[in-house]
Amino acid sequence: MTLPSPNVDFYNLQTANIRGVGQVKQVRSVTPRRGKPFTACTLVALLGPSKQPRHRYFDCEVTGQVAAQEILKCKEACDAGRKIMIKFELSAAELNPFTYRNGDRKDEVGFTEKASLAAIDWLTIDDELKYQADVNANSKDAADELAPAASATNAIVSPEPIAAAS
Repeated sequence: MTLPSPNVDFYNLQTANIRGVGQVKQVRSVTPRRGKPFTACTLVALLGPSKQPRHRYFDCEVTGQVAAQEILKCKEACDAGRKIMIKFELSAAELNPFTYRNGDRKDEVGFTEKASLAAIDWLTIDDELKYQADVNANSKDAADELAPAASATNAIVSPEPIAAAS
């Protein structure tokens, strides 16, 4: 067994990436006082049965270069209230606490989920395919090919069990 060096400057905790299908809301360009400007959006991930999915909200910084280009292209459609769906991959997800400033929950602590939007497999605006990643460029195996955009709610499919040879 090897022990870590006492001279380590940084420890990185690796977590699994979150993959799913969801709707893009609130596309915006953010210019912080310090640091580089970046693209951000709110992602409403769909969970559960397709007829009555639950929603899970992520406040995302778009870190993938291609993802940032595609998300910025659909900013006008988002501002106009059009339905923007994506198959996504998030990384670096974390919970951040905040305090409600007004309303029924004033002074209560709430939490927001933040993540980095690393990649987009496809993007549709009002069920019209606007972007699809090149399948050959992905290093993923053939079982994880992109789902057709028309069936966005059925895009996450668990693999079929392999039948034993008889």
